[in-house]
Amino acid sequence: MNFRTLSHCGNSLFAFSLIKLTSGFKISYIFGSHAALFSLSNCTLPLAGRYLGITGATMITVLHIIARAFWGGISPYSLLVYHIPGFCAALYWTSPKATIRLLVPILAIIAFISHPVGSQSVIYSLLWLLPIAVYTMRLEHMFAHALASTFVAHAVGSVMWLYLLPTTPLFWNALTPVACIERVTFALGMTVLAYAIDAIRAYSYKPVLASATTQRC
Repeated sequence: MNFRTLSHCGNSLFAFSLIKLTSGFKISYIFGSHAALFSLSNCTLPLAGRYLGITGATMITVLHIIARAFWGGISPYSLLVYHIPGFCAALYWTSPKATIRLLVPILAIIAFISHPVGSQSVIYSLLWLLPIAVYTMRLEHMFAHALASTFVAHAVGSVMWLYLLPTTPLFWNALTPVACIERVTFALGMTVLAYAIDAIRAYSYKPVLASATTQRC
């Protein structure tokens, strides 16, 4: 194992520890559930894709699944809430290609409105036009990408919820404004964290660059 691989594994383990720590900071109950909660990990997990790439995001997701299986067991419900949507949000950051950034929200909209319940709540699925707009308009601002990635997670999680659990059109219609506030909050948190991480990385690299310059002289 070379130094680069070892460093990548170390960074992934550090990120996993950070995400696990932030998962203890609960924000609110997931609408329609009195058992599952959103936490700060909804802001930190997607950023694994930005800083660690697909390998790091995959490692962190696998570690999360193993940890949850060890402590409390794995169920379709826990995959729905905690793992697959967050993994898709992390994948959003790993590549500018259309596979995740465009295809996933389009397929989510189709899957949602094809369901008997979802077909009566089309307005809810229109929320996922946002990541499509960010991609087609080539928006590059950090907040735009954060918003798009959290809505990708929202799209995947919502479709899984729709097909795995009994719901009603009233449920989804009532959830629409709540989802907007929730996702904007996550995107803001993600943006602040990303800028903070970038600033820390830039500051930590300065002494290294200064040392390298001095040695050359």
